[in-house]
Amino acid sequence: MTRRGQAYDYALAAADVARGYKVCTICGVDKPLGDFSVRAKHPTGRVPHCKSCCSNRTISAYNKNRELHRIKDMVNYYIRRYNLSRQEAISRALHGRLGTCEICSQSIDTVIDHDHSTGKTRGLICQSCNSVLGYSKDNTDILQKAIEYLNKYRRV
Repeated sequence: MTRRGQAYDYALAAADVARGYKVCTICGVDKPLGDFSVRAKHPTGRVPHCKSCCSNRTISAYNKNRELHRIKDMVNYYIRRYNLSRQEAISRALHGRLGTCEICSQSIDTVIDHDHSTGKTRGLICQSCNSVLGYSKDNTDILQKAIEYLNKYRRV
């Protein structure tokens, strides 16, 4: 009793719903109505495909375009977190990952640095330099004392 590849028959689907079962249009298996999501606008009140087929199709589509989804998620995160324009967020997501750190000049994966008090972005830096700024609480006095400390014990 498979319908895969056939035109959707609403009368047959309504009869299936009346008996409490429905045939999935993807896998062709007769399943209880609880295996189908509710859709009020559909004539039968249920979606034409079962939940497991819908889930498998969603996972498959996501896996085919995993990198695209990762970039889209990153763009949306940059817009929410750093209040960037969509264009700037796209640019940072596409080109900002591999770049040169503005502090140590290493060519490495970079992150967006921002001022915690204002929330404004400052630039692209590597994770190590970002940690240094974070642990120093962006306090230039602490960073200057760290430089003096390192110079004091520097091996000549």
